[in-house]
Amino acid sequence: MPVERTLGKEVNVDLHTSAGQPYDVQQLQSEFHAISPAEAYGELCQRFQCHAIAAVAAMFPSGVGQWNGTTELNLSRLYVGPKGVRPVVEMCKRLPALRSFNCANNYLTNDSVYFITRMAMFHPALERIELSYNEFISWTGGTFLTELVVRNTNIKEVGIRSTAIPTRVAEAVFEQTRRNCVLAYQAVGRMPKPTNHPAAIHLRTMKRFFMDIQENGTVPVSALVDGFRERLRILGQERDLSKYTESFFETLCRQVPQDRITWEAFILTLRMDGSLYDADFVKKVQRVFLEFNIEPSAGTEGFVEVRDLAAMFTRLYGEPPTPKELANMRSLLGLNDTMTLHWDEFLPLMYIRGPKDKCMAMGWNLSPLYIPTMLHF
Repeated sequence: MPVERTLGKEVNVDLHTSAGQPYDVQQLQSEFHAISPAEAYGELCQRFQCHAIAAVAAMFPSGVGQWNGTTELNLSRLYVGPKGVRPVVEMCKRLPALRSFNCANNYLTNDSVYFITRMAMFHPALERIELSYNEFISWTGGTFLTELVVRNTNIKEVGIRSTAIPTRVAEAVFEQTRRNCVLAYQAVGRMPKPTNHPAAIHLRTMKRFFMDIQENGTVPVSALVDGFRERLRILGQERDLSKYTESFFETLCRQVPQDRITWEAFILTLRMDGSLYDADFVKKVQRVFLEFNIEPSAGTEGFVEVRDLAAMFTRLYGEPPTPKELANMRSLLGLNDTMTLHWDEFLPLMYIRGPKDKCMAMGWNLSPLYIPTMLHF
């Protein structure tokens, strides 16, 4: 087998060339027709002269011929390494339902990225690849990924935070994945699917209230008082209005140091969770919304997919949400992956780590409070 020497390193030319060829999933599966995918992983480890990892083997089905059940592989909490990832990549070629491959924090190299992208180039279902926190992946690996997202438009997300890939290359990869998402959405002709959760309906009601009193997209800051009363009415808490003094309303209006305020300042101030309106931060949230917008030409009148919630959060804050944060975000508006979000819902949802003033937080519920029933005997 020919070997090419480059800067003192041996590179197996045939190995790289063969890895870049199209493959037939069923043909590759037939090689292990008599054993389970878990056993096939062990065989491939022997072929690549590396130790099989029990925790990795456990991710694959133990029944003969059960190739279609694996939809996700998450190796981010294991150490597989650049050598151990090779048999896993070969297994991915035999898993036609695989949609997500996570190999973050595994000391992968540009060579590793080459083999991963060659697999992903021809994979029938793969959509998401996570390679963050692999600091040895550099410009070369970035070019492999750039080629991948252009050639396989089914790839919709590539995570490459905390790698050595130059920002310009990383942005090119990100922008192409967003184009891929838009193309995929338009190809199936899907329509927006907003949530009908009570909290979302309350937001839409507040937006109608704002639009009825606005002039050129703004209202006087004093409208916060009327907005507060409207908020109480929507939540079924009108009788509590007498509890709030003039001093409270003066403090509320001082939260936004402007004579006239936009919808964004209006709704964020009236959340009463301590959120402080920050125009610069709102612009950052808006930028992320526009980057993930499925209808780019519509601007903020477009919509984003809930399935991208974690990716949008990561794009905004530079790190992924904790499982608890993600669960809370979904529960606030009753979201699932089939739904979409408009700007008016997206902004308050993504503002959870925005600037806060805890002294103004009142712990409001987003759903109406029901009057308890008292039974007397």
